[in-house]
Amino acid sequence: MQRASGPAPRWPLAAAILLVSGYVFGSIGAPDRSVAAYFRGLRPDRRALLMTLPVLLLMPAILLLGHLLERLMGGSPPIPYVFTASPLNWLPTIVFGLLSVAALTGGNEEHGWRGVMQPVLHKRVSPLVAAIMIAVVWDVWHFPLHLAGAYGDNMDLMAIFLQRLPGLVLQSIVLAAIYQWSKGSIYLCILYHASINTMVGFFAGNDTQLYPILVGVVVAAGLTVGLQLWKRDGFRPAAPRG
Repeated sequence: MQRASGPAPRWPLAAAILLVSGYVFGSIGAPDRSVAAYFRGLRPDRRALLMTLPVLLLMPAILLLGHLLERLMGGSPPIPYVFTASPLNWLPTIVFGLLSVAALTGGNEEHGWRGVMQPVLHKRVSPLVAAIMIAVVWDVWHFPLHLAGAYGDNMDLMAIFLQRLPGLVLQSIVLAAIYQWSKGSIYLCILYHASINTMVGFFAGNDTQLYPILVGVVVAAGLTVGLQLWKRDGFRPAAPRG
């Protein structure tokens, strides 16, 4: 009797995510100084705590400004969900989404992108160039998820790569700016990454996302100019030993 085929069990992946997350967060106080140096930004200092709310509200602000811009340009986008439902319907979902993404899924990527790659690349290039390089790796990083069917059956990886890259470049620049301005807070980068993954469905007013992208371009350009991300003399974390 042949066994019926079906989707592979996902509990091993979930268990692996939990173990990796526990290891990374546990690295904040690692006895190995070279490990602890990379991940000390996971522990928020007073500056990072004061920036928590502005960082969490940045993505909703971009989405809502994009909605407003579309209306000013004569469009009629759907009203964002947060204005059509009671906060009791969407606020708990947003809070749970932010916490779960920050601790278990997308937020974990920031341990690598801003926790390791940003300071390593900044030894040789500017934060702006580092952000663009990270965006390319960030995009390619999703390929195994596509091959596993996590994003549907579309297997044209090159088309997916090219479509997603501009948005990831913008977000990577914003994250590099947060990292620089906060003097290396991975904690804030995790929160912003979690807000990217969580807020769109609640605050977006249109399907194409064109107008929020235009606002995102302005925000990324403003942060680049304001923090002079093209210069190599910005914040650099102390080089880990070992």
